[in-house]
Amino acid sequence: MGTSEENPFKDYIKNGTVALKAYPYRVMSADSLFAMVNSKKSEFELGGWSPSKIKMNKKNDFERTITLKIRTPASFKFTKGNWESQAEVSGIEKGNNISLEVLKPHAKIKYQIKSWF
Repeated sequence: MGTSEENPFKDYIKNGTVALKAYPYRVMSADSLFAMVNSKKSEFELGGWSPSKIKMNKKNDFERTITLKIRTPASFKFTKGNWESQAEVSGIEKGNNISLEVLKPHAKIKYQIKSWF
């Protein structure tokens, strides 16, 4: 949701999908949806985009592991604890976030870091 004070859900409610309009008791107003999302925002932020917040475990000199419970869609980056040392990951354009749109329960994902920049 970013840091804007504006309610991003006003147009979402006004131009709502058929499913959204069919269940008006679930979403009463843009303001109530905005308040609910804001109150639960920390549940959806993995480390709050703080690069030193979540650490991986050293498996050996070349591998690190981490086990997380996440909700998709999700975006993240690998760093060495600060934004001045981001990983270039195989298959991801340099500098871009890694994005997961759909994730099966108990999925294991491996990423290969090509270099650091």
